[in-house]
Amino acid sequence: MKLPLEGLRVIDLTTVMSGPFCAMTLADMGADVIKIETVPDGDAIRRFDPLINGESYCFAVLNRNKRSVALNLKDPRGMGAFLKLADGADIVLENFRPGVTKRLGVDYDSLSARNPGLVYASISGFGQTGPLSSKGGYDIIAQGMSGIMLMTGMQGSRPVKVGIAMNDIAAGITTTYAVLGALVGKLRHGKGQYVETSLLEAARLDTLGICRVLRRRRAAACQWHAPPPVCALPGASYPGRLCHRRGQHRQALARPLQRGLRPAGLDRRSAFSHQFAPHCEP
Repeated sequence: MKLPLEGLRVIDLTTVMSGPFCAMTLADMGADVIKIETVPDGDAIRRFDPLINGESYCFAVLNRNKRSVALNLKDPRGMGAFLKLADGADIVLENFRPGVTKRLGVDYDSLSARNPGLVYASISGFGQTGPLSSKGGYDIIAQGMSGIMLMTGMQGSRPVKVGIAMNDIAAGITTTYAVLGALVGKLRHGKGQYVETSLLEAARLDTLGICRVLRRRRAAACQWHAPPPVCALPGASYPGRLCHRRGQHRQALARPLQRGLRPAGLDRRSAFSHQFAPHCEP
C-alpha cells in the first residue's frame, strides 16, 4: 500500500526545529523531501547535543526520510539549481525572518509565477506583518510572551520554561495541516496557495482555555527540566537563565552578567501574564 503523499516533492528551506518538524511529518507520509542547507556549515541543529557517533540526535530525528543538498542561494549557480528544484516542487517550506526570501528571490510570488500550483508555507517568530515581524523568534521567547511559562514551576517562583520546545513542535504541526489543507484546495481548484503561521500564534493556541485553571496549576509543584541550549549562567550575580544558540553568544552574555549588569526587562514577566493572570477565575 502506498503512503498518502508519495509522488509529491517538498523543498525544505527550514532550519532547527519548527520547519524541519513539519517537513519530517510530510516525509513520514511519503513525500520526497529535499532539504536545502547553507554552505559551508549546514543546518545549525547539526551541532546540537546530544551527539551520537559524532552526529546530532536532534538533527537525525527531525530530518529522517529526507534528502539533502547544500546550496548558496546568493550565488547564481546555487540559485539556478534551486529554481530547477522549485519548478518541479509541489510544496516549499521556509522559516527565514520575514523579508529574507524576497531579498533572495525565493518568496511565494517569485516561485508561484514560475510554478502556479505551488503550495508555499512560511513559519516565523511573530508573523509576517506587525511591529515584531522583523524579530527573530525562539521557542522560549514564545513561551514567555504567550504566558505558558506562568503555568510551570513552583508556587511563588518566577516563570519557568517548559522542558520541551513545545511551540516549535506546535508551529510545525500547525503548518503540516495547513499544507495538507492547501493541497486539498489545489485538487479542487487547480491552484496552489500561500499559508503561514508563527511560534507566537502556535503558543497562543496552547494557552486557549487556561485562565480558569491557571492559579490552580501554578499552585502545583512541578519540576523544571531545562535542557541545552537554555542554561544557567554560573557565577552571575543575577539569578536568571538565558537562551543561547552558539557558544560565543553565551560567552558574550555571561560577561556583563557576571559583572553585575542586568539586561533591561530580563526580570519582567510577559505582558500577557500581567494583563490576563489577574482576571483568571480561581
